[in-house]
This record gives sequence, structure tokens and C-alpha cells, in this order.
Amino acid sequence: MLNQDFTFWKIINTLVFNEKYRLVKLSENQSEAWLEPSTKQPFQLVRLVRYDLDWSNWIDNDLERLGKQMEVARKQLLKRDFQILNIYVSTFLPVDDFQQRIESLHKENKTSIKTMIVSQAENKESLEKLSEKINCSIPEEEDIDSYEKLDEIKRRIIAHTNNLQKQEKKLLNNGKPFFTKVFLVVQILIFFLMELVGDSTSTSTLLKFGAKYNPFIIEGDWWRLITPIFIHIGFAHLLMNSLALYLIGAAVERMYGSSRFIIIYLLAGIGGTLGSFAFNSGTISAGASGAIFGCFGALLYLGVLKPTLFLRTIGPNILVLIGINLVFGFIVPGIDNAGHIGGLVGGFLAASMTQIPKNNKWVHRVVGLSSLIVIFLFLYFVGIRFTY
Repeated sequence: MLNQDFTFWKIINTLVFNEKYRLVKLSENQSEAWLEPSTKQPFQLVRLVRYDLDWSNWIDNDLERLGKQMEVARKQLLKRDFQILNIYVSTFLPVDDFQQRIESLHKENKTSIKTMIVSQAENKESLEKLSEKINCSIPEEEDIDSYEKLDEIKRRIIAHTNNLQKQEKKLLNNGKPFFTKVFLVVQILIFFLMELVGDSTSTSTLLKFGAKYNPFIIEGDWWRLITPIFIHIGFAHLLMNSLALYLIGAAVERMYGSSRFIIIYLLAGIGGTLGSFAFNSGTISAGASGAIFGCFGALLYLGVLKPTLFLRTIGPNILVLIGINLVFGFIVPGIDNAGHIGGLVGGFLAASMTQIPKNNKWVHRVVGLSSLIVIFLFLYFVGIRFTY
């Protein structure tokens, strides 16, 4: 019993410290562990179960339940397929015929599960096969002789995992959403001011307050690249964008900090205005939608920096929201999707330029800034051409 308990934790220890796997989940009784590789591996997840097998039908039932559970997870994480390595660490092998069950893949739609058994009788051979499967070497060590030593290994792994979780939380919390609220108040005040002096849906009022209108921008009203961010056409427009800003803007400001958030929000808004300027040259437009899509772009940049963290946390929801909003924009008439896409690209590049605090990638900064300049100039000259 003690030897196989040690084998179970030795495998986890090797994967966590030598191969940089992340311990994703540990059951309450510490008999089941899920690990995720930090680099590309044949398996996207490794599941370890410390259980003394008796009959092989227990394996059948466990694989059936596991396959359904992982197929649901695959869909939620928007993964094309799921490759899982499932390892049972057992004192004995099953007493009946089990080889066929572990030699073949268990499939549940697009989820594939490869199963191995590490038993005490075949410990060395089993660990050698496992090392081949996961492309790493699990060291041969002397059998452990006390639970005190085993507990020390457990504490070290759990402390390391908790420290990584704290670092991830810190990465996503670098500020409070102060300027999100400032921008929210500004756009609400401007809306009510527009209603006081005229009508927020009136062309003359919109132009007076700085809506995007190509001929005026070309004639020198450069400030109309920014002012449309804070102007809204009707109460429903204001309400939708205010709610989106409150939710999405706050997440970006927490992640990037207030000063970087201001830069991202305004540059994304300018990108949205220029997208509309280039491809909707004949219309008057306004709204924070481009800047809000820029916030989506800034969250997408986390997928470049920390792809595993992104997909495990905000990624799936963000991708779905972007997809729904873009499809909605193409289907429903009157929505300025060019502005949305311009804002999305602008926000992504602005995030690359500013960087998340303590993640100073100078190549990303240079590429982000130079790409912003090139794209903004391109959109401006396209807009001039389409206007006249």
C-alpha cells in the first residue's frame, strides 16, 4: 500500500517539478489528480487515480463516466478534440482479463482516453512505459518507508500549486476599475446633455457633439476620431454599451491597470472610428462599441501571453461573446461591424504595445505599436478614397 501511494505521488512530483505540469485538480481524499502540461504534449490532460483494482468491469464503468464528463468539458473549452492519459496506480492487477480494455482507446465523440495501469508487481516496467507515453523520465527511487516522508512530498507539491494559483490571480488583478466608472459617467452625462439641447438621434445634434462624419474629419476635425466613443444614439444604444463597458471594461482595467486601460480603451476607440471611416464612409456613426470590442481584443491578448491560463479561465466565454456579437452585427442591419472589427484589432494591438504589468515583452511592444500605426494610416487613406 505505502509503496504504491508513494508511486502515485512520485509521478505527480516528477510531472510538476521536472516537466512543469500544472496540478489542475486534487480530490478531497487525495486519491485522484489531474495534471495539465505547460508545453505541447501527446496528451492534453493526465489523470492519475490511486485505487486498488479488483475486477476489470470497474475500469469499464469509470471510463464510461470519465468519457462523458470530459466530452462536456471539451465542448465548454471549445477544443477540437481531447486526448487524455488515464493512469491507475494499483497494488495488484485486476484478477480477470483486462488487457483489451487498456490496450484500446476509449472514445466518447471527440474525446479519446488512453489507459495505463501501474501496479506494484510490474512497477519498473509500468513506469518505463509511462515515461515513453509522456516523453519524460520518471526516476527510479528506493521504496519509501514512512508516511512522514510521503506527507512531506504531498505538502511540497500542494504548496507549489497554491503559489502558482496566487501568481495567476495576481496576473489578472493589477488595478481597480476606476476609469471604467469615469468613462461610464462621462458617456451618460454626455447623453443627457444631448437630450437637453436636442435629440440624441438627431443628425444635427450628433454632428454638434462630435459624431463620426467623414467629410468633417477629412476637412480637419481630427477630434472626431475620439469623441464618437462617448456619444450614443438613443437610450437603448447607451444602455447596451454602458452595461458592456461596466462588465468588460472592468475586467480589462483589473488586468492591465488603470493607466494601460486608458491607452487601450482610447486607441481601440480610435481604431473603431477609423474602421467605420474606411468602410462606412457614407454614414454618421457614434458609440463606445469599438472601444468595448477593443477590450475584448485586450482580453484576447492574454491568449497570446498565457494560452493555457486563457483557455482555462476567461477564454471560452470571451470567444463566444465575440463570435455572437460579430454574427449579430452582420445579420442585423444598421450595426457598424467595421467599427467593431477596427476596435477589436486596435485593442489587441494596443494591449500588445502596453503589456500586462510585469510581462515586458519588447518585441510585442514594437510589433504592436508599428502595426497600429500602419493599420491606422491604411484605414485613413482607404476612408479618404471611399469618401470622394
